[in-house]
Amino acid sequence: MLKKIETLVQTCGHCVLATCGPGAWERSCQEGGAGSGKGPCEDEGVEPCAPHASLMSYCAATDCTEFWLATHTATRKFRNLSANSRASLLIDDRGAPGCPTRGAAGLAGAAGADGLAGAEEACGAGAAPGLALTVAARHIPFATPQEEAAARRALLEKHPQLASFLALEGVVLLRLRVESLQLLSGLTDVFFIKAEKMLDARTRRA
Repeated sequence: MLKKIETLVQTCGHCVLATCGPGAWERSCQEGGAGSGKGPCEDEGVEPCAPHASLMSYCAATDCTEFWLATHTATRKFRNLSANSRASLLIDDRGAPGCPTRGAAGLAGAAGADGLAGAEEACGAGAAPGLALTVAARHIPFATPQEEAAARRALLEKHPQLASFLALEGVVLLRLRVESLQLLSGLTDVFFIKAEKMLDARTRRA
């Protein structure tokens, strides 16, 4: 299963990133502005409580313990991650090379405001992915400028079409550190592993 996870992560280059605001916002939404007559999440200045999903380009570390993505500081996802470092990523094999539901032309085009190389509207005629990986992660800062520069180079090497986007003012690199992974094969076969266990397994295998 670990080999399947590593192959899926390294073969694919796009994911759905889910972020959410902090608990304080959620409590404010639940209170709904006492006496204001407003419903949940309608207070002025309060972000919606619902998780926010974004289609993103990514590059992963060779050991799959980190994901690097790019976004603008004006985006909701950046605001969410700045206030609440927890995030989830969803990766599936529909866009992998040779996959019948999309094929190599499945994801192409110029970089957009969210750091995504534009996606096809059609994802296959009702075909479901064979593998779907859910990654629980935390947004953490890069330890050194050298680490950030190396991650930026890796992201550009995997997605050269992001060069103009990464050159824009206000665009930053995100570093998501993996905490756990859950691989769904088909509809019912589920495999779950913590990041530290995965590293232990890699060490033993090496």
